[in-house]
Amino acid sequence: MKKVTFVFIALIMFLSIINSASAQSQSYTLSDGCFTPANSPEYLKALDYEKSYDNDINTFANYGSNWPYQALCINPTIPANQTYSIMITAESTTSSSTFRAFNTYNGTTNQNAQGNVVFTNTKETKVITFPIHSLTNGILVDGANLKVYNIKIIDGVPVAPSIPLNLIASAGNSQVTVTWTAVTGAAGYNIKRSTTAGGPYTTIATNVYGSPYTDTTVTNGTTYYYVVTALNDFGESGNSNEASATPTSSNSEVDQNIKEFSIPMNSFCSVSQSMDLSLNITNLKSSVADLKLFLYKKNGASLSTAGSSYDGIESTIVPATSFQLAGNETSLYHITFGGSNNNCADRVYSGKIEVDSESYSLIASGWVDGTKGNATVIINGGQAWKQGETSGSPENPGNPGNLDTTAPAAVTNLTTGTPTSSSINLSWTAPGNDGSVGTATYYDIRYSTSQINEANWTTASQVTGEPAPTVAGTSQSMIINSLNANTTYYFALKTRDQANNISSMSNVVNGTTTQPTYSQNVIPTMTSNTSPSGVASSSGVWSGHEAYMAFDKSNDTYWYSASGHPHWIAYDFGSEKIINKYTLTAFTLAGNEPNSLKSWTFEGTNDGIKWTTLDTQTNQPGWGSHELRSYTFTNTTAFKKYRVYITASQGGTWAALEGIEMMQVQ
Repeated sequence: MKKVTFVFIALIMFLSIINSASAQSQSYTLSDGCFTPANSPEYLKALDYEKSYDNDINTFANYGSNWPYQALCINPTIPANQTYSIMITAESTTSSSTFRAFNTYNGTTNQNAQGNVVFTNTKETKVITFPIHSLTNGILVDGANLKVYNIKIIDGVPVAPSIPLNLIASAGNSQVTVTWTAVTGAAGYNIKRSTTAGGPYTTIATNVYGSPYTDTTVTNGTTYYYVVTALNDFGESGNSNEASATPTSSNSEVDQNIKEFSIPMNSFCSVSQSMDLSLNITNLKSSVADLKLFLYKKNGASLSTAGSSYDGIESTIVPATSFQLAGNETSLYHITFGGSNNNCADRVYSGKIEVDSESYSLIASGWVDGTKGNATVIINGGQAWKQGETSGSPENPGNPGNLDTTAPAAVTNLTTGTPTSSSINLSWTAPGNDGSVGTATYYDIRYSTSQINEANWTTASQVTGEPAPTVAGTSQSMIINSLNANTTYYFALKTRDQANNISSMSNVVNGTTTQPTYSQNVIPTMTSNTSPSGVASSSGVWSGHEAYMAFDKSNDTYWYSASGHPHWIAYDFGSEKIINKYTLTAFTLAGNEPNSLKSWTFEGTNDGIKWTTLDTQTNQPGWGSHELRSYTFTNTTAFKKYRVYITASQGGTWAALEGIEMMQVQ
């Protein structure tokens, strides 16, 4: 009898799922031994990690041939009427062999179509696709003189992987390192190189596992151009973007007197949300080192504030001021931003250490800790550095002195989106860390009601809470809130990297907020201070004119305060609401015009202790009988309780209000 050998890498093969759009859906497992020997030829010889199937077994009479059909079970069962493909990696043990697969096997008979693919004596991957089938719980496969390495079941029709993005080339001494963004579903990558921009390219490495890849077959002083393609069992993607680099020698001694670093300070900071920064610098030698620590704010200004003690350790460093670090000594700088210090605007986002000594060995580190989490400040990759070091920094081996002087590229496609009455959306494409490659450190976004240019950049309002930059070439956006309604604003941005290099100003764009529309009064018609819902209250009342009477929507009742300013009247919703408009109706009958309002603030609170002023009115003119006036303001914060805080009446010592309404922007 004719002998046939199938060699499988594993007894159970786990399969990736790739449909026609390359999206992962269902994972299938192929296995043998799941149908009974009485109904199928599942005889197996185990050879270590491989399996050998031969025809020294009963043939499958249903097919009228002597081929040794192998039954393989599919788990889970493929749904009926779904396209699927069988992917086979194999080679012929002669010059040519045919692999056959029968769509659907139920333990006794095959069903539906048969697919054939021909293999030569070179290892290849081929596909058989079955577009329509009955409910499938198994397949039959066979082949003469064929060594099979792998079989997979996938959803749909297989496709090649997507093109790799964000290729970056970094030069070193006699080497170039390329990095790229991983491609979903890629099994490997080909690295291609040319000495001419645009190619043609020569493949220098095949089936590379993933990013990064270091090319050591380069000559210093020559510029190389690289592209990367992604691979899977179905094919090869197109070329990535091209990236170039010129390797150079780093044998000469370089200046290690400056170490620059980034500080992850892009988090929420306020009077109630504080952030701590702590830095340690240690002298690893016995001789004294002369140093300076520089810290830079978001706008590039240098911080010179002395530090504060931390857990009993005094802060011995003053930024931008020279200091000496004795042998084996550690100096500390610690500062708290936010909280009672009220100094969030002074947060620092980058820094550098300058050394003015001929011989030294230093190591430095730090951390940022806040209510939203903590992060490490990494300086020189967490490793020591010394005068005369030539190997480059761990984070940038191609730049031995770690002196980054290339600024991010300027954003040129800043645009505004659909506005609301209090916000405008900005969109742009992320620039790089160095020009248009890599990832920058942070954005500085500014806005103004007049045109922005370099001359007035520092006077424009600075946005807070900007998104962290993403990889160059990706889309980013941010909604600028708390803007005034029906107002034209101008916007621009600059980008910084970890070395505090600043890009040029972006293109300037403008947008106009809309005229808002408001809801009806959201306070119910009150019949008492607590009915039907919420709570009306005041600083005092006179002769039974309770607080709720300003909220009962009646011209016949009114709230009247006790004597003596200041006065206040409030309504507590019981749940948070964003109020953007209120109305006041004066009570002036029977000689009470002097007690109508002249100066007041409209305020909100969530705890009844800390009040936020939302609107201020001063020296307002006298009121007519039952006169209603409306006041609008920009507010994006929800409060449970709002009040009118009255500091002056129209000459009287009391305060009187016939009505108060509150509205929301719709």
